[in-house]
Amino acid sequence: MVSRNKMDANASLSMRERISYGCGGMGNAIVLAVVSSYLMFFYTDVVNLNAGIIASVLLASRVFDGISDLVMGQIVDKTKSKYGKGRCWLLWLCVPYAVSGILLFMLQSSWPEAVKYIYVFVTYNLTNTVMFTGLCVPYNAMNCLVTANQYERGVLGTTNVMGNVIGQMLVNTFIFKVVEMLGNNQNAWILATAIFGVIGIAMHMICFTQTVERNIVELTDEQGNEENPGFLESLSSLLKNKYWLIMAGAATLQYLCAGLCMGGYVYFASIILGDAGKVAGLSNSMNIAQMVIYFLSFYFLKKLGKGNSYRIGLAIAAAAFAIQIPAGANYTVLLIAGAIKGIGTGMAGTALAGLISDTIEYGEWKTGVRCVGMGNAANTFAQKIGSGFGASLVGWLLAAAGYNAAASTQSAAVITVVHACFSYLPLGACVIAVLLLGFYKLDKEYPQIIKELEERRTNKKVSDI
Repeated sequence: MVSRNKMDANASLSMRERISYGCGGMGNAIVLAVVSSYLMFFYTDVVNLNAGIIASVLLASRVFDGISDLVMGQIVDKTKSKYGKGRCWLLWLCVPYAVSGILLFMLQSSWPEAVKYIYVFVTYNLTNTVMFTGLCVPYNAMNCLVTANQYERGVLGTTNVMGNVIGQMLVNTFIFKVVEMLGNNQNAWILATAIFGVIGIAMHMICFTQTVERNIVELTDEQGNEENPGFLESLSSLLKNKYWLIMAGAATLQYLCAGLCMGGYVYFASIILGDAGKVAGLSNSMNIAQMVIYFLSFYFLKKLGKGNSYRIGLAIAAAAFAIQIPAGANYTVLLIAGAIKGIGTGMAGTALAGLISDTIEYGEWKTGVRCVGMGNAANTFAQKIGSGFGASLVGWLLAAAGYNAAASTQSAAVITVVHACFSYLPLGACVIAVLLLGFYKLDKEYPQIIKELEERRTNKKVSDI
């Protein structure tokens, strides 16, 4: 038997609900932007930790982090509350998430070396493996739980990434200004993170209070018992879902690119351009272009479809990274390349969440197992593994090249590494993702799959009567 909410899951959403969903993406991004873009810099340049060791600690944490996404996905699938399956977690974890981000910056330089690295491991896992996972997996699952409408899923994906970009721009534009205003010391970093954390809490509460889950589908057997697949059964279903595997792989490469960029921006600005403050221009040139593209997404998602939008977007991003290579320290050309990069990543970003949600329907059609939480965990799994490995790669390569935060000038090897992290490696990740997406055909198959799924559900209802 199949049961749904009484509300129409295919109905058009109000602009208020669309924007409110995007506020959740902003709440997720604000603390994450501080951690992804500035934590490595804080550890190496403020408390003087070894970049290579920190990179290894962070990557080891990502192994646990990736597993936690799938576990949290299973928890979401089993969650039952008066608020639904996903959005209740925003209420429960938004404050602990902000607090955990503050703890990351409370490491003391006077502590013994071993204690410092243990503290990094514990607090980093608390923030990412536990809190961010506990928020972001349910939030991404809401894309599927709020609506069954394929177009509205694309729109929610758009407002999600718009919220992400606004959060990142807020942090990149003001964090150094806030830190300097508060004293430009470790306490200033703690207070700045707390300020951004409070903003994140407010955004999560808007998302929680202003959205509704209307597409909760419960499958039951002949006896009326809810069909609740276990972890291994759900995982097996996902591994048989070719489109889910393609999107998980492409998203991981996309976030690898993002991790390299976010981890490398501040080093590129300070070493190549000679001014760490220019990180705001480098990142905002991309982010502003992304925002423009997001407002146009309602047009090209309908015109091109989500799959083509994603593929074309990553191809444009690859072209932007190629433009950066001969630009060197030419700030004007780098800003232009950043804008082109924003166009490409904007197109890809608007489509990603909706594409992953569509693979859930394909998985149910293919295997008979519906796993909304675990399926949408592909997004956060890819984000953590990809961006985590990218950020760690920056640290490893800098350490191997002999990076010294106290040095007035850096070696040729360090400069080569910075250029590689800023342009060459992201270019390679984008090219591989575009090639992988050549196998994605679900946009064309989706209408027929949904039709057959509805017929199956209707027939099952009739047979159970």
